[in-house]
Amino acid sequence: MNTSITSKKTSLKISNKILLTASKNNKVKIFHNQTEVNTGGGDIDNITTNGERIFNVLGYGSTLQEAQIQSILACEYIKQHANIDDLSFKTDIGSQAIEW
Repeated sequence: MNTSITSKKTSLKISNKILLTASKNNKVKIFHNQTEVNTGGGDIDNITTNGERIFNVLGYGSTLQEAQIQSILACEYIKQHANIDDLSFKTDIGSQAIEW
């Protein structure tokens, strides 16, 4: 199940450590959209976003419901630890499969 993390702001900085921890704590793969990883200079290990839809968090599990829960838990972790209120989630991708 996929959950997209979106933001109305076009430029945010999120620590790569937050994303790595979210991946380790949950059964997810995180894909970046419109992001840039800074590996040098003053913003080492920060991810800078430059668009509205910034991450796709793909959850997996033994059932569709478990996969959806894993995806949402990882997104909540990212939002809480990045301390950015502007982040929102779109769970519409794949959610129809659960209803089916």
